[in-house]
Amino acid sequence: MSHETWESLLVFLLAINEELLATPTIKDDVGDQLCERVLSVLFEVWLVACAKSFPGPPLWRTLREMAITWRHRTALITTWARVCLALTHRLIAFVYPPSFPKHQFFFEDIAPKHPSNNDNDHWTVPTDLTDEKVAQAWFRFLHTIGSPVDLSRPQVISQTPKFLQYAMVSDTDPSSHPCLTSLPTNFLIGIKGISNLVDTFLGIPSDPLVLPEEETKKETPTPPPHRRPAKSFSVSSVSQKG
Repeated sequence: MSHETWESLLVFLLAINEELLATPTIKDDVGDQLCERVLSVLFEVWLVACAKSFPGPPLWRTLREMAITWRHRTALITTWARVCLALTHRLIAFVYPPSFPKHQFFFEDIAPKHPSNNDNDHWTVPTDLTDEKVAQAWFRFLHTIGSPVDLSRPQVISQTPKFLQYAMVSDTDPSSHPCLTSLPTNFLIGIKGISNLVDTFLGIPSDPLVLPEEETKKETPTPPPHRRPAKSFSVSSVSQKG
């Protein structure tokens, strides 16, 4: 595909994610059910685009600006942590010598009890992504969600157009929306994700993060188990066939 086609595809996916994820979370609505899937498709296609036709600065800036308004979604933080860890492994491969200790590479290191975890959930970086592009993508993805410290601040996370619209309609403080009760979990996952990156650079294993049991029970697989496909969709394989 041409560079313009790749950019149009990414803009299209960004628009879908913005429409579904920017609004405050309402349990079991379409955004809640599709959150994990649409984010996975966005990040996977974005990685493939990095290999085929690296996105320009305006697209990266748009991704960051939009992702900052999705930070109340736990799936965003887990997906971000997984992608950053996968890119870090590729970065380590050419920055450090082959003898450097390998860090374990499993999503379970971040949220082992999440109901969506399985052996197919490991993120892989496209093999045709050059070392230079890996470094560029790693740095840009790392900054996608802004400061992880903000994940512990409802007053900051709720300062988005959709949350302010909710506040105007309901005549309440936007930081009081019930969905923001997930922020402690988001903060925990975000900081653990950064901890995993540090451990990777140090060549030491990470301790698994066990989420509070009550938080784990609150989360619903997206889509629910009876709608989940048997095998995860692979953009990379489709791209290679094309």
